Amino acid sequence: MKAYASARPLSKARYDRWSSELGTKAAPSYGRFRPPSLLGMIDTMKTFDLDACSDMLRKLRRERERIARSSSRTERADHATNAMITAWQMKDWVLVDAARDAPTHAAISSLCASSVGGTFNEKNFTKFLYKECPALEYCFLIATNSKHSAIFPQFDNPSVATTASLTAATSISLGDLGSTETGWEADRWVFKIVHSGVRKTDLEIVDEVIGYWSKFLLKHGIG
Repeated sequence: MKAYASARPLSKARYDRWSSELGTKAAPSYGRFRPPSLLGMIDTMKTFDLDACSDMLRKLRRERERIARSSSRTERADHATNAMITAWQMKDWVLVDAARDAPTHAAISSLCASSVGGTFNEKNFTKFLYKECPALEYCFLIATNSKHSAIFPQFDNPSVATTASLTAATSISLGDLGSTETGWEADRWVFKIVHSGVRKTDLEIVDEVIGYWSKFLLKHGIG
């Protein structure tokens, strides 16, 4: 497994400053530590080759392709759910990078302040993401309800609903293959988010999020 960039001793003073800025409490360890976005998290790197934000983004792209290739409703549901969980969890990976790198932290702090006001912490960063990429709120709702089977009322958005539909089989030309015959593309299930009368497919949402995170990581030099 790759060595993690922050695998170095972290002084208590430095950790306390990061904790204060992120709105978190001190964790019990100051050794090989990934600054937490959630209370008490420490970096043990217990992952399967997921060591950086870029790894998560590549995972998300692979999951997107699995959605597109799904041949049943069950497969589509599995891959769409997994993709949206990954898309939302990238927020925590970005918070980690921002906490351990002063220039990145300063840049994102400035963005949060100008966009939603207040200091840079998980709550305000979430507000910022919802504003900059509304599809991420859909990912949060799908991820949270899928993992916990419920959601706290204060985090829910009652105007958002989910639906599924079966697209009709369509004819496709085989002329490019030197044939005059016509083939058929099989029926496909598609999941959609319905928000205030607007419908977006699972792929549209995931594509929006991939585009947003790709630009965000590139802009802030997050690997």
